[in-house]
Amino acid sequence: FPSKTKPFTKMILMGKRLKKGGIMASNFKISTHFNSENVHFQLIGDFDGISAQKLLELLEKSCDGMHKIFIHTNCLKRIHPFGCNVFHKHLQGIKSSAMQIVFTGDHANRLAPQ
Repeated sequence: FPSKTKPFTKMILMGKRLKKGGIMASNFKISTHFNSENVHFQLIGDFDGISAQKLLELLEKSCDGMHKIFIHTNCLKRIHPFGCNVFHKHLQGIKSSAMQIVFTGDHANRLAPQ
């Protein structure tokens, strides 16, 4: 995974088979941008349960030491209710008290925990 010390790093995750045997939506991608204290995740395509797991894994692995995490939702096409449920159920388990997650875009209200 890209180093947090680089001023700008971009990574795209496309639909692929995951370790647990599931397949995330074939059109789902996460574009990632790091700067000194923040990380931005641009979600693209369809958000389902496996996509939610992949986003949670990225949050857990790549956000240590980050002050703000921005999750941009404008490029999501469809949001499956099961994907939202998986994301909401597991987000609190990985979110530290110092971590501030900011949801932006047209679908922010569906992905942001209530």
